[in-house]
Amino acid sequence: MKSRKTKILGLVLAASIAFCLVGCAEEFTVPQITDVTQDLLVIDESGMVTSYVVADFDKDYYVEEELAEMILEELAPFNEALRGFVPSDVMPAVLSDTHRFDGNIVVKYIFANGYVYGQYQLDKKDCFTGTVGQALEKGYLNQAKLLSVKNGKQLDVTTNEKILERQIVIWQGEIPVLVSGKPEYLSANVTLSEDMHTLKIQGAEDEYAYCIVK
Repeated sequence: MKSRKTKILGLVLAASIAFCLVGCAEEFTVPQITDVTQDLLVIDESGMVTSYVVADFDKDYYVEEELAEMILEELAPFNEALRGFVPSDVMPAVLSDTHRFDGNIVVKYIFANGYVYGQYQLDKKDCFTGTVGQALEKGYLNQAKLLSVKNGKQLDVTTNEKILERQIVIWQGEIPVLVSGKPEYLSANVTLSEDMHTLKIQGAEDEYAYCIVK
């Protein structure tokens, strides 16, 4: 996200002085950090969010290890504040890895859930990962229009009890989202790539996007 990228750029400067429609989806794999060249979110079946942030890192005096140290220092108070939103044996946010390439750097974070990820963004873009039932209880689906990937029919979550236990991802922002499950219902502002796992919002950054996965 632009704001997080700006934050990383700020840290960098301070350190110097991402079957067919009825079932032919490609096998899901988490990208290697060395293969990522643009911002990307990866959301697995548990709701865990892996965030890859790509930023300029084009000065010889930029040091990858120093940037990592500064990010870890930033994460320490953040994790302390978010302890109550994750299980006791889970760290809210983790710096997983960094990779420098062609004047850029990729920073890989792992967030315990969508809420924690959203709180780490400077602009607090919303992100929800959980069941359809949980999203309904929290009011996320009050205005949502969800269409079947298979036939385009609109879903009525209030009359379909089976759907309540399905996993749903709800997010804002321009970053592509890669989901581990097979998308079954999407909001109209989401496009699905040929791999049947990568989602992109077509519209304003503050719009909510929805994806129910099998």
